[in-house]
Amino acid sequence: MSASRTATKNGPMTTRIASFTLGCFVPIPCAGCGHPADPRWPVSGLCPGCRAALAAATPHEGRLPGAPDVRLLWALRYHDPHARLIIDFKNHHRVDLAGALAAPLAKTIAEAAEQPGLAPAVLVPVPGRDAGFIRRGYHPVEMLIRRTGHTPRRMLEWARAPRDQLGLNLAERAQNLDGALRVRVRVRARGTTRLLASRSASARSPRPEAFWVVDDVCTSGATLREAVRALRSAGMPPAGVLVLARAAREEHSARPPPPGSDGTKCGAGGPPGL
Repeated sequence: MSASRTATKNGPMTTRIASFTLGCFVPIPCAGCGHPADPRWPVSGLCPGCRAALAAATPHEGRLPGAPDVRLLWALRYHDPHARLIIDFKNHHRVDLAGALAAPLAKTIAEAAEQPGLAPAVLVPVPGRDAGFIRRGYHPVEMLIRRTGHTPRRMLEWARAPRDQLGLNLAERAQNLDGALRVRVRVRARGTTRLLASRSASARSPRPEAFWVVDDVCTSGATLREAVRALRSAGMPPAGVLVLARAAREEHSARPPPPGSDGTKCGAGGPPGL
């Protein structure tokens, strides 16, 4: 087993065990609002109110910022307490929040799967960065997809490393990410290598597939637009984009990214801001 797969399996489990053990003796505050977490299951990291708010989330549909021809589905608004939960999950090793966050994402996936006239949904996560994986031991977006009961399809990879996005305006972020993603030339599945040529999925498979780009948060949409561009350039136009949370346009244009961002991307490297 590779080191990366070992880290993926053992890192979150170790954190869960430590969190549960600590929670049995020391009260754990809710990651969303700071009130005492649910005493019935301390590893949950949520109070009953925040857990209920996540469970009550419903899917919304709009258009990807800067790409009015791309459908965007999301479940949450990116503001507190949801923003705090996502940041803690991504940057503070709070994998105990994955299940609760995956619940609203699962509703968004179900909404996409129920769209009339579309083929079965294939979930394509925006790829994480190596630095983020080394720091965390897991890819947040892939973990969320798996917690929904689905399997992420790793079809995208970074063609180059964009420079730090912190401090860039919307136009500079888009320019910085232009051409940064590409469809993986070779994809390994169950030990068998297959080529991903620039043919459409319907031409390659007797059963057409509907590709959906998946990320945790959409702010300016620069990374998501780049992912859509990469799939389209390979002859596999996505049906749309699915995200856990969406930031209001005035929020991401008026304030800098939250503390702790490593400036890699919206959804893999740190808090959103791209």
